Amino acid sequence: MAARYVHWHQSVERRREVARAERPHAVVVTCSDSRVSLELLFDQGLGDLYVVRVPAHSIGDRELAAIEHAVAELRAPLIVVLGHEGCHAIHAAAQGTASTKRLGAIAASLAPPVPRARRTYGRDLAENVARAHEEYTMEQIAQSEPVLSELMRMRKVQVVGGYYKLNSGEVSWMQSSAPASDRH
Repeated sequence: MAARYVHWHQSVERRREVARAERPHAVVVTCSDSRVSLELLFDQGLGDLYVVRVPAHSIGDRELAAIEHAVAELRAPLIVVLGHEGCHAIHAAAQGTASTKRLGAIAASLAPPVPRARRTYGRDLAENVARAHEEYTMEQIAQSEPVLSELMRMRKVQVVGGYYKLNSGEVSWMQSSAPASDRH
């Protein structure tokens, strides 16, 4: 029986097209959580998204190198930092607890935005940490020298943050980050 595709950009022709050249229209930096399925969430297909997945979208040099590649070489004009509700690593960071030593190491890497989250009111602490961590990740990207910060100054790439709610399937968007040179 021949495969039938319901969603766009999932055909044999599309697979052959992206095999020749990769031109994603967005980079998405998100958690490795299995409940966050980006292509389904944003109704995208093969070659549409350049995805960087790491627990709690906690980025370092490797992830920044992947993002640089996607925007500088593949010319993706948009970087989306997508957090989500119910993230185990975020919860461990917020509560100061972790079920395993390795999860504790991930939670410890999330320490920088925790003080900012504790000053935020109106939501629970874990959600505050998640949103503060999104802002922190967006800042890391915007300040990454020389490639990402320069592309942002030249307005060739934009960074936005989103927060995915598992129960409702909604994404709430954060204001775009300004190029590093426009910050006060």
